[in-house]
Amino acid sequence: MSRSMRAYIFIFFILSTVAHICHAIEKKALLARLGPIEFQRLRIAAEASISSERNKEVPIHVDENQSFHLTLDEKINLNLIPVVFNSLRANNDVCVLTVFSKTNQLIETIPLLYVRGDADEVVESCVGVQAVTTYYRDRQQLLIYLLRYRAGNQYGDRVVVSAVEPDKVRPLPHLTACVSQKTRLDSMARVRGAINKCRPGREKSR
Repeated sequence: MSRSMRAYIFIFFILSTVAHICHAIEKKALLARLGPIEFQRLRIAAEASISSERNKEVPIHVDENQSFHLTLDEKINLNLIPVVFNSLRANNDVCVLTVFSKTNQLIETIPLLYVRGDADEVVESCVGVQAVTTYYRDRQQLLIYLLRYRAGNQYGDRVVVSAVEPDKVRPLPHLTACVSQKTRLDSMARVRGAINKCRPGREKSR
């Protein structure tokens, strides 16, 4: 191979890499903290959305620090409010994500950690959300939640990976399972590294 050909290939590789990085940056969704008035309005709406299922004798928790406004270009504009409550249906403490439109209309409620209680065995109960971030991979915008759970006297971490679409958040159970098997779930850096090692799977649309 001639010197000029090797130089051409090297320059092409550099330009392709830069283009890929720029494309990823352009596609990265932004998470912004909600203002106090907007958060209070959405907190009330989020609590109302699960009121029929909630055990009102147990305090509910809506974490302002883990509630965000998510935007990507002009296509995606959502408000994300996680809620921790004691579910009468599950007979356990659960975490759900309430998803609102930019006009604060409820779009959907997604289980993050929702395990049915069992009197005969110890099951995982949701403690709360530790962190949330976005990540762009394979032309798909991902939303990642890192959760804390309790099982008896033991504590641990769980991750939930979803795809962000213009009008909804779609859970990706196959990718979530793959990530959970590949790493300790003690930081978002580890989770992102595990995502890169997982092959894209076929996820059923809801």
